[in-house]
Parts: sequence; C-alpha cells; structure tokens
Amino acid sequence: MNPDAPGWIFRVLSACLSYPEPETQAVLAEAVAEIGDESVRRRLSGFVRELAAEPLLVRQERYTETFDLSPSCCLNLTAHGVSPGEERGLALCGLLALYRRCGWEPAGGELPDFLPLLLEFLSLVPEAAADREIASLGGAVAELQAALCQRGSPYAVPLEILCAVFPRSPVPPGAKARQERDTP
Repeated sequence: MNPDAPGWIFRVLSACLSYPEPETQAVLAEAVAEIGDESVRRRLSGFVRELAAEPLLVRQERYTETFDLSPSCCLNLTAHGVSPGEERGLALCGLLALYRRCGWEPAGGELPDFLPLLLEFLSLVPEAAADREIASLGGAVAELQAALCQRGSPYAVPLEILCAVFPRSPVPPGAKARQERDTP
C-alpha cells in the first residue's frame, strides 16, 4: 500500500495494535518511517522502539495481559458502552453487513468489532470511516484510549493517534435498532 494513500495510517495503527509476531517488527518500523506527518511518525517510532527493546515473549505477554485479561482494554469495541446481548449483536451484524456491502470479507475468526480488523478494513476502504456503524464506535475508541493511558500502557500512543482520526458519532451502537424496536 502507498504511504500517501488515505488509509495508510489505519494500516499502520492496525499493525501497532495486532498481536506481536516476530516478522511484523521490521515491517512495522518501515511502515512507521513512511508516515508523512512528522509528529505522528515520531510518536509511533518511539512506540515501536519501546516495544522492540523487549524480548518477543515479553511483548506477547504484555499484549495478552493488556488486551485479553483487562476488560476495560478489550479490543472488541462493542464491549465498551454497549449492552451485552441483542444490542451488541445488532452492532456486530451492522459492521459485518458494512464490510460485505463494501466487498470485503474479514478473514481470521475475530468478531467484526475487533479494532485491528476494523482498522485493516478502513485501510482498504477509508471512505467507510464516515459510515454510521463505524462512527458510532468512536466513543469506545476514546474509552479504550483513556483506559490505556490510566494503566500507563505504551499502547496508549497508537490509540491517541487513532482518536485524532477516528470519526465520532453521538449515536451509540444499536441505538437505531432500539429506536425502531421501541417505536409503536
């Protein structure tokens, strides 16, 4: 992908927030070096260097501890501020339908609201960031960023950058479906 493409920052942030694999470190450092915005490039370079200074196993343990064992830092965005059950299910179905309308079929086994997956989608279809289904998750992105900052996690850096480019909507996920269901 071209670093000047509109979705480049989403691709880089997806890689930053993905599970650390040995082959991704060098590629991530190269991708960050291509970012045009000097401030963003500097901040993400520091993030990449900080993680690279640790052995791979330590990075993987930190990632798991941060995102898998701490509910406030869960990378599944509908886990933040959306009631479990029908409301969350509707939000997940809405995202999956959006992916398919845009001709994209997610690979992997992750739920459609998994942030690295969502960012991968936005890297390919950046105009979809304006879609209501995605904009409704902006509050969850901000909530996740605040939780990571509170923990002093290095992962707060990519989330801070994401908060600056991620759309926000006053309509919470599932609200439209709730309104339609509750309207006589």
